[in-house]
Amino acid sequence: MLKSKYGELAPRYELISKAIDVRLKKKMTQEKVAQKMGTTKSSISKFESGDYNHTVDFLIRLSGALGKTLKINMV
Repeated sequence: MLKSKYGELAPRYELISKAIDVRLKKKMTQEKVAQKMGTTKSSISKFESGDYNHTVDFLIRLSGALGKTLKINMV
């Protein structure tokens, strides 16, 4: 059961990890990303901690704020 739960959550944490890596490489604070997205630092913090399951629209805006494009792929 634990293994299947991890499998379900793995894509979420992979995305979070990638977003954090990009943000840090660009030397951006959570506050700066939030400002560029028109949201709050708290919202970015919740995303990065995995505490909240954000919408695709949020992820698209986050990607744009980080200078990236969100690409979703089903395999």
